[in-house]
Amino acid sequence: MKARFKYLVIEMLLLNIINVYPQQKIISLPKELFIIPHNISSNMNLGFIKIKDRMTNKKYADVELYPLHNYDFWEYVVIDTTTFMGISELKYSVVKEILGDTLMPNGFIYKIIKWEKCSNSVSEEPYYEYQRKDSSKVFIYFSGLDYLLYDFSLPVGAVYQSHYAGLSWKVLNKYTVTGFNDTLTAVDFQLQDQNLNIKRSETVTENFGLTHYMGDINISPYLPKGSLFGGIINDSTYGYLLAKRQKMNWNEFYPLHVGDFWKYKGNEGVFEITRYIKVIKDTLMPDNNIYKMLEDKKIGGPNPSENLYYERIDSSGIVLDWNSANSISVVKHKFSACLGDTSSEGSPNPSYSCYRINDKSFEEIYIYMYPDLIYVSYDFVKGFGLYQQTIEGSVETLVGAVINKKATGDTSITSIYERKNIIPSGLTLYQNYPNPFNPATKIKYSILKRAYVSLKVYDLLGRIVQTLVNEEKPAGEYTVTFSAKNLSSGVYIYTLNVNGNSSSRKLTLIK
Repeated sequence: MKARFKYLVIEMLLLNIINVYPQQKIISLPKELFIIPHNISSNMNLGFIKIKDRMTNKKYADVELYPLHNYDFWEYVVIDTTTFMGISELKYSVVKEILGDTLMPNGFIYKIIKWEKCSNSVSEEPYYEYQRKDSSKVFIYFSGLDYLLYDFSLPVGAVYQSHYAGLSWKVLNKYTVTGFNDTLTAVDFQLQDQNLNIKRSETVTENFGLTHYMGDINISPYLPKGSLFGGIINDSTYGYLLAKRQKMNWNEFYPLHVGDFWKYKGNEGVFEITRYIKVIKDTLMPDNNIYKMLEDKKIGGPNPSENLYYERIDSSGIVLDWNSANSISVVKHKFSACLGDTSSEGSPNPSYSCYRINDKSFEEIYIYMYPDLIYVSYDFVKGFGLYQQTIEGSVETLVGAVINKKATGDTSITSIYERKNIIPSGLTLYQNYPNPFNPATKIKYSILKRAYVSLKVYDLLGRIVQTLVNEEKPAGEYTVTFSAKNLSSGVYIYTLNVNGNSSSRKLTLIK
């Protein structure tokens, strides 16, 4: 029930994007359908699907393969090859933007292009390039000279000198792709040395420019490997961009209307718990800002509780929690931060742990607590707020909500004032380990009596990707291995069903 509720939520949100953001040109193809262009391997977020090779007869002078408008903006998702707090291969954002024009000493006018790692978890200075276009050619200003960067009119197999000593570009492939309800031209380039060793691969796609790149040869350490996540090109917005340039009503990810209500179900160890959260009223606090008073009641588990607290969210996407003991506001979440940004605000020990945004899109924002990847995470869904949280062995998942007077899912209130431990349902599903993982992880579960057991893994669209258990089992504790070597990177849901009772958790595959 919990997993199905989220799938319905995501489906509704994808449909509503067109109504809420009619100016956005958004593609919503599942990641499993994405076909990565020839010789490029990356985690794609823009859905360019390859349909035909060797489009050599196209007039590339008539095609906008490489947009260079002032103030164009691109965001790329990059895999961090450095180590951050003992963890490697984390995702972060790299942004590219055109700042304007400049006249260089050779007499040509170039565009000033700024590359910057948006994430504060990777501290590096911005990198600047200077490029210009002439018909089907793109040139780059380097060490006082004008070099050919791309020549789209050249045939497949053509080789020409790059602006790096001893390295040449090769036109590797030409083909067409589909994306954004259009058929587009794409060209692959490779940077190679004199022994034909490949140092870098790049894909340029019509209307979008550079869409994929791979290779870090200390030529451009700011671009080790990445794929286009979204962009603002010629004043049009594309993809699932949620970066510093994107306008967003952040209340969509954290609604706080008076009367809003959320119901969560989950577990603390073997105990089932139910949590009810409700926005009670507006309250003026000593800092002269209006906060929302929220009531939080947890039923079941070893420590039932009932609390009141105060929160507000500002226009920049920062959620503030009022600390009554110190009469100050404390940052709880920063939704507007870039992918990979970290914040130690509110962490129990800022020296060793911090919040890190690991995924974000128009419909979902996912935050981990680092360096502890397993036990602390928050998943926010647009239109509903917090969908799921995992904290030190406990997990709570949204089963129903009332947002701005509209009810969805199970919003019933049962025995809300009773302070009793709820009898275990007879099943326990543990968090997989390791998580994130590649390519395999172990999932442990236990049942109290003989029963028919179903353990299945779903993608975020609700499709079964693998059935791990589907048989009668005696009482006991079991561990199964989930191998995902044939699946793409992403978040998946695994659900245990025993005699009509179910429990679900999330796992993250990173390749």
